[in-house]
Amino acid sequence: MDASVELVKHLLQSVVYIHATVPREHPSTRILGNERMGSGVVVDSSGLILTVNYVVMGGQSIEVSFPKGRRAKAYSIDLRRIEEIRQIVPGVVADFGDLDILVNNAGVQLLAPAEELSEADFDETIDVNLKAPFFCAQEAAKYWISKGHGGKIVNITSIWADVGFPMFSAYCASKGGLLLTTRAFTSEWAKHGINVNAVGPTLIVTDMTRSLSEDPNFRDVYMHKLPPGRFGKPEEVAAAVVFLAGPGADFIHGQELMVDGGYTAIGHLP
Repeated sequence: MDASVELVKHLLQSVVYIHATVPREHPSTRILGNERMGSGVVVDSSGLILTVNYVVMGGQSIEVSFPKGRRAKAYSIDLRRIEEIRQIVPGVVADFGDLDILVNNAGVQLLAPAEELSEADFDETIDVNLKAPFFCAQEAAKYWISKGHGGKIVNITSIWADVGFPMFSAYCASKGGLLLTTRAFTSEWAKHGINVNAVGPTLIVTDMTRSLSEDPNFRDVYMHKLPPGRFGKPEEVAAAVVFLAGPGADFIHGQELMVDGGYTAIGHLP
């Protein structure tokens, strides 16, 4: 598992934020991950393979470096378009032979007072944070059910799936919806051997959140609710995904594993 987490740390330098990998006891595992700009890690007997989904934003291009001996394929899609989501699972299966794990990590944070939030920003938040993971999971589950074998889905939720926070109304709605979707999927798909779980991080310092984490007003309001006295690191979320994607989680269904520095344990305190 240490080697898997080390690979994640390497990927973080190139691909912005979390990804999933699995313990080495899984010698033949294909993982499909997604993010606003994101990736997943795939493992087979010849080494680790990276599969990337990328939402094209403002003409940005994706550049990913890989450890020596790894091979990868990038799939450039817009996760806001269902017709593009439906192409991904067949593409991964055609290229790599199977699919074992889906990590839904796509996310945007469009912040505004609830009374001022625009319809466009609300729709963008729901489309990326809730609708896209729903239909990515649907495609993976349909594939696994048709093949008669299970798989694992890990949804990245948030502490704001569980508690409210000013300026985050749309984000809370999207992540709370994703948490309950995780449990609803469990009620239908566990019988097919499909594990659906979630990881609930606190604020993790990434390119998307860096400006917020460095805002002194935000830090004053937020930091005292984190007993370790710091924000989270992407590799700490990755380690939780590693666990939920591995064999140790075979009997875990419909759960949210909090990686929040204790925020939801004591965050109600002033």
